Amino acid sequence: MANDFSGQLQVKRRFNMYPNVQQAAFHLLKLATECEAGSFHTSIACIVFTAFQYEAALNEIGLGKAIPSWDEGDLRKTLNKEKAVYSLCGLVLDRSTAEYQKISSAFKLRDLLAHPKPTTVENSIRKSSGDFEELKDRADTAGQSHWEQCANPNFAKATYDVVS
Repeated sequence: MANDFSGQLQVKRRFNMYPNVQQAAFHLLKLATECEAGSFHTSIACIVFTAFQYEAALNEIGLGKAIPSWDEGDLRKTLNKEKAVYSLCGLVLDRSTAEYQKISSAFKLRDLLAHPKPTTVENSIRKSSGDFEELKDRADTAGQSHWEQCANPNFAKATYDVVS
């Protein structure tokens, strides 16, 4: 019989998530900046996918350079992956820069969404004189958590620009 076949086929393919999460962050940023309705939620999604993009880049470099035990022990933590990759590339990791603070905020938001816990925000605003409307405007943001203050298209774009 001509259609008789006996044998084995093996397929091996390396799949890199970086371009996929980068494209997701890009499209979410576009949605957040072009459409005000829902921009709070698309900004959150963009920021989280930007954090995924950053970690995917670290993994791509770490695995691509065959760093021993990349996914084991201390290297499972993003902060340790950063140190290893920056060192490998001959760069100094400065966590005090404004750019790095955006990345740090993106990871905090990602972690909050992955492990949600209720939070209480408490602030007091003092003003001895001046415009009541100004005080009222400050009160609107004083009751927001850090991630609520970050969940806007401007912060999403700034974070995306640092990582991309």
